[in-house]
Amino acid sequence: MNISKKQLSKSEIELTIEVSPLEAEPYLTKAAGKISEEVKIPGFRPGKAPYDMVKTAVGEMAIYERALDAIIGKTLFAAMEQELKGAEITGQPQINLEKLVPGNPLVYKAVVTLVPEITLGDWQKIKVAKKEAKIDPKEIDKVLENLRQLRAKEEVKLGKLENGDKAVISFDGFLDRVALEGASAPEYPLVLGEKKFIPGFEEQLIGLSTGEEKEFEIRFPENYHQKNLVNKLVTFKVKVKESFRRVLPELNDDFAKALGGYDSLLKVKEGIESNLKQEAEEKESQRQEIAMLDELVKATKFSDLPESLVKAEAHRMVHELEHSIEGQGLKFEDYLTHIKKTEADLEKDFMVEGKKRVQTALITREIAKTEKLFASPEEIDHELEDLKKTYGQNPEAMENLASPSYRAYLANMLTNRKVIEFLKGKIIK
Repeated sequence: MNISKKQLSKSEIELTIEVSPLEAEPYLTKAAGKISEEVKIPGFRPGKAPYDMVKTAVGEMAIYERALDAIIGKTLFAAMEQELKGAEITGQPQINLEKLVPGNPLVYKAVVTLVPEITLGDWQKIKVAKKEAKIDPKEIDKVLENLRQLRAKEEVKLGKLENGDKAVISFDGFLDRVALEGASAPEYPLVLGEKKFIPGFEEQLIGLSTGEEKEFEIRFPENYHQKNLVNKLVTFKVKVKESFRRVLPELNDDFAKALGGYDSLLKVKEGIESNLKQEAEEKESQRQEIAMLDELVKATKFSDLPESLVKAEAHRMVHELEHSIEGQGLKFEDYLTHIKKTEADLEKDFMVEGKKRVQTALITREIAKTEKLFASPEEIDHELEDLKKTYGQNPEAMENLASPSYRAYLANMLTNRKVIEFLKGKIIK
């Protein structure tokens, strides 16, 4: 492996790494094996086809592309160990592939960011006051009412709609007599009085019966999420397709027993209070930590932060949001369409918070050094063992857990956790 080093700036170094075909061979062989597990190759069992047969079936470039991440992951770590030994590195290196031609050396560049210099202020004098995590009794009542709503029985209603009834409607919205995109639905369920729709819309349905139609105008509010509709007068044509009377269960011990796990309404209330208390305490703990970190940032002097470092953090924040959105069963593309932004727009929006995250990471790293708060090898091993129990049936995950880079990631994560707990003990009173 040939390596050359170039200083780009005070905090950025570019490594050019050349990996010979011989050095790449084990990764290519493994990648070919993985491909042969997925692609049926006549005459061979899954995963047993020789390299040349896989190459013939999918093309050698496909094998190289499959092996690329593994080659870069292993060789970059080795290159940094050799060329940057003792240097403090932060963030993920920026990789640019220079040459990828089967049978030739693989060449790529990696821009590595060194830890910027910081000067810690007199952080020992920082104090953040605790606040009592209080529960408003109205919050308990609100949860109980939500539970009642979830268990409401619906009966077909023949008369006029009233507050609390459920209507299934079709509607179309028009702005200046032109059909408004996204403002129509063939069957839309709506519980009157819940105020979950455009302000003023539900009230227009009161007094209507199944089969009746109505046309009315609604002026969209100042805080409406679609800015193009703010203060606009929109005409709606609505038809009531079905009407239901919703019968709510009484709040008594029978209701509690129907929930399962409770023998009285008092126990339900106690359980709700306990959960709300726990949520309030967690929220207060988060507030304390944010306030503490904000004060630490204010008290610290930073050298110029590399823009690449801040951009990388903003990029990571976008993908955290994407993971959160998709974890709710939604599509990230639909979310972006709804807020009328691109991923690039979000990255730009996150730059300020990304900078604060980078600053916080630098502070925790510096305090870890000054206070000698590092994760021990035993602590890292213990964390790895727990992870192996979780991912033991996933060969790729197990391979990742065994990599030096993942061990370094765990060491950093556990160290950060130690520092935060140490600081909370000193600052939050």
